[in-house]
Amino acid sequence: MAAVATTIALVTESETEGLAGLSRMASNVAVVTAADTDHAEQRMRWQAARSRSGLFTLVDFDPLRPLVEQWLQRLEGDENPLPIPPIDVPDYYFVDVEVEEPLAAWYLQLLFDYAPQRIVSVEISFGSLYRALEHLAYGPSLPAFADLEQATRTFVPTPEFTASHGYRL
Repeated sequence: MAAVATTIALVTESETEGLAGLSRMASNVAVVTAADTDHAEQRMRWQAARSRSGLFTLVDFDPLRPLVEQWLQRLEGDENPLPIPPIDVPDYYFVDVEVEEPLAAWYLQLLFDYAPQRIVSVEISFGSLYRALEHLAYGPSLPAFADLEQATRTFVPTPEFTASHGYRL
């Protein structure tokens, strides 16, 4: 049985068209794109990405995005979220240095507090992504979906975090 690839979700608001070149230049990296599709299509592609063999599978979307969007709605006062079906959590996150608040807080504070080695703030470029792959650190895994869903219900970015990133809630 082949080993299952390490999955890395890319969080960015930028175009990711150049990612295909990463898999052509690095034979140990598979790239799955679905950023321009709906959540249902992303979910299907995520399940397929989780079963790939090889070393790394980089996806240009966050399979937990529905959970993140639910959290953003709570910040805005909507306390009636729809249920979200559980999904496997990525092994790592590459978070674009350009991602702004409050979205950045979900990744760089909430997830980072659970597993700092698994959340990498990176510039979205071929060279930066390749270097980040070369230097992935081992550490505690991110929590399961159910634990993240529970944490999301009560998570509010700290004033220190938001101030350091120039955002006010």
